[in-house]
Amino acid sequence: MTVPHTEADAPRWRSLWRSLGPHEQLRAATAFARMLFSPPPDRADHDGWLRYRDDFIDAMARRVHFRPQTLERMPPERFGAMLVRVAEAMLVAPDWRGLFHAYYSDCKRPLMARFLDLCGIPNDDGLVQGDLAPPEDVAGPVARLVEEYGEEEVRRYLSILLLMDRNTWGFVEPALRELAAESAGARDTDSVESEASAVEPAVAQDEEGTTAVGVAASDEFTQLDHVVIDQILATVAGEDRALDPDELVDFVEGVLALDASRGRTYFHLGMLDWLLPGRGPAWDRPELNDRRRGWYLAVSSQRRSGSAMPRGSSGSWRSIMGISIGRRRAPVAPERPWQGR
Repeated sequence: MTVPHTEADAPRWRSLWRSLGPHEQLRAATAFARMLFSPPPDRADHDGWLRYRDDFIDAMARRVHFRPQTLERMPPERFGAMLVRVAEAMLVAPDWRGLFHAYYSDCKRPLMARFLDLCGIPNDDGLVQGDLAPPEDVAGPVARLVEEYGEEEVRRYLSILLLMDRNTWGFVEPALRELAAESAGARDTDSVESEASAVEPAVAQDEEGTTAVGVAASDEFTQLDHVVIDQILATVAGEDRALDPDELVDFVEGVLALDASRGRTYFHLGMLDWLLPGRGPAWDRPELNDRRRGWYLAVSSQRRSGSAMPRGSSGSWRSIMGISIGRRRAPVAPERPWQGR
């Protein structure tokens, strides 16, 4: 089955990539390098694969300032180490799919095989044999898999299955949502609001009695934090010369990539998901632990309260949120992820 590649999924792929950690990222990138230089002999579109490989190596050579011939001579481990450094800025949806396919095929066969066995799906060491018939019960197998491999590992695997082919693996989505809800402590609206109100950026009452998200110790936000907040609000408010939504997503994801462990950065990600039209909360982000999720949810109460973003006036929204930010020149949008295919 041919599955369309959509760049709308790119942020999810990057989120899954970050959740791996440095050691597993290197294993994944090395597996992808092996696949690039040794494509399966039974690949139907061999010429198309060679064109893809050459295009990928050319693009990476431009990114890392090496000659393509030098990259082609590298051992997979060294190529993979170099790819780890540029993956988030360079890879697009088809690349992410290939990378995670290589990673799971090379490094995660026991997990794949165990899941299929628990679901009663015929397989050869994790590779489905014949037509896949969805099991009647997936919650039980997923619960057992969590006991054996841990929640984070299973949540990441199910998320990847859905991104790979939702038509085939859509039956895992209810179980994935259940895992995400349990992790977030958000089985209903009341529990979500309780968690959102308990985080460090506390919900407070302003002088007029209006509920606002007042950032505790706001002076701990750095200059970069203020620039990111300023730009998000400018885009959502439709201000002149603000970044367009796609550029804004790239910008915020790029800032997150600088330090994925920093809690305050997830405040910006929450702003983006809660305030930007067409987006919404991503409960299944594998990198959200309790502390990061607290920052991520800090904006949610204002969004749920029905407050509308006044067009052309992000300053009004800053006032509502209780964040004191001076007007600054909008930052220059960072280089867009490579799109040349």
